Amino acid sequence: MDAALAGRARLLKLNELEEWHERAYENAVLYKARTKRYHDTKLVPKEFHEG
Repeated sequence: MDAALAGRARLLKLNELEEWHERAYENAVLYKARTKRYHDTKLVPKEFHEG
């Protein structure tokens, strides 16, 4: 019975770690989109004149 309990606890920990991993991935995607949007607003188009 102790081995079954330990196995169940291990599965619960693995599921919890997987949830943390998914949240971290989602946060990274959101952060990347936010920083890209910020960076793109700071870009200034350059004008070239034939000289």
